[in-house]
Amino acid sequence: MKANKSTVSIPLASKNYEISMRQKVITRPNGTDIVCIGTLCRNGKPVAAVAPKQRTVHYEEDIPTAITQISNDFEQDIRKLFARSSPQEKASTAIVESPLLEGIRRIREGKLTIYPKNGNRGWSPRTQESYLSIFESQIVPLLRPYVSGEKSCLPSDLEGIATALKVKKAQHSRSSGRQSDLEVSTYTDLTAANVIYQFIRAAHPDLGLPELNLAPASRRKIGARKEQEKSLPESVRQKLCRYVDAHWAQEPRFYYALTLMLCGGLRTAEAAGTRPEKVEHNATYAIVKVHAQEKGGKIDKILKRDSSYRGVIIGYWASSILRQCTDEIQKNDPDWRKDETAPVCLAQNLSAWVLARLYECGLSEAFWADAHKCFAGDVYFDKDGKLVEDFSAYILRRDWASRARNICGYTSLEIDQQLGHKVTVPKSRRPNLKLATEQEKLAVKAERYVYSPAETQNPEYAPISLKVGVRWGIPTYTNVKYCNSSDKPMLVTVTFGTQENEYPAQLTAPCGATRKTVVTSIPDDVEQRQNRPIIGNQMQEAKS
Repeated sequence: MKANKSTVSIPLASKNYEISMRQKVITRPNGTDIVCIGTLCRNGKPVAAVAPKQRTVHYEEDIPTAITQISNDFEQDIRKLFARSSPQEKASTAIVESPLLEGIRRIREGKLTIYPKNGNRGWSPRTQESYLSIFESQIVPLLRPYVSGEKSCLPSDLEGIATALKVKKAQHSRSSGRQSDLEVSTYTDLTAANVIYQFIRAAHPDLGLPELNLAPASRRKIGARKEQEKSLPESVRQKLCRYVDAHWAQEPRFYYALTLMLCGGLRTAEAAGTRPEKVEHNATYAIVKVHAQEKGGKIDKILKRDSSYRGVIIGYWASSILRQCTDEIQKNDPDWRKDETAPVCLAQNLSAWVLARLYECGLSEAFWADAHKCFAGDVYFDKDGKLVEDFSAYILRRDWASRARNICGYTSLEIDQQLGHKVTVPKSRRPNLKLATEQEKLAVKAERYVYSPAETQNPEYAPISLKVGVRWGIPTYTNVKYCNSSDKPMLVTVTFGTQENEYPAQLTAPCGATRKTVVTSIPDDVEQRQNRPIIGNQMQEAKS
């Protein structure tokens, strides 16, 4: 393809109108084509209401004919525009330099209601005006080249529009915060902009808006999850736990806060500002009441949002470490607990100390690079532009989220509640973590990950002692151990059920521990299985 030839202006019969004509030469295997492209202009500016026109010729002597055809087409378009408009509106609305702004003006003056998704319920006046203001100030300038016909809107162009819109939002004073929030806001505004654009195009065809689709293809690409679920390598995590077990007495304040971050997902400032009196220890778990954070060397009781004030359930090992660190702090500084405004430590010092411990435990450079990449796009800034969440807290919080979800079996709602995220689920559908029964459920889940085999309530490492005449339910753990703590033999009956496509159940007893084992297999009734996938012939299986 050769370079475009120079642009020339051709006057039309209609007053103040002219055609900006340019030519594009295309070389093909069987010859050369010349494309004549004309854009309608008024007073030297392109008319957005009329799309450009083009004609393709094979010989240069046919160019005048193509120009004449384009001119005639534009003359007809001008007459059609004047015919649609009333005499009072001809001067202002027949051909407008910015049809999108004209469409917005007509919506506001006509008090029209926009109905998204073709539903029976339209936007409220407040919502509609908010979206119209964003559309007018931020999106209309980005659409001008496509509305005027200078460019064709391709999928790649839509990505460019979304990127430019996100940059504008980042520069706005009210948009400081997580990059993921900017991306979700960009998605919302582009979706609303598409509704407004399609409404204007359908309600006012005289504006001549081209067909554009501004709706993002998928929210998953620019919508963000609240936490990146990515774990620390298991070897690093276990080495960190052994490090805490061995050295907690050397720097009890830092190890106290590190335990809260590792086992409870607390932010650095929250861990540094959660004093021992805010930890309620039970027999097998503890409740950490996150009600404050460290700020400026003092306890600050103002957190990010209402949901940040929460009770975090931690397991037996973490509770034991907190008790020991608390006693050591009290021993080294007896007067510290008298000053209720004194934090456990400074968040800034804690962050650097935690990163150093992770380095010592062998965290790889590849992990650091990947975590930094995610951290750069998913961080908090306050009004002064300072980080609210630091890198060390980010690593341990997303490690806790992954462990809670994939190993401990927390639901997404429970993770959001424990991390202090904003929860949109109605209170009636949320678990009430102030109730002891709900706390015990989370404590059981928390014990599914074993920080230390010597300090855990996981029945794989802490066998359940059987008693005569007592019926026990099998807890929901991968491996469960039972023991006979008495000095007399005991008859034990174990009843359990399995389903297709599930993990097989296996009973294992140490050599000599049992005298006689009787196994009875009873298949479930066929009618009870009709709603589940069946493997093999169910009638034959039922007879076996």
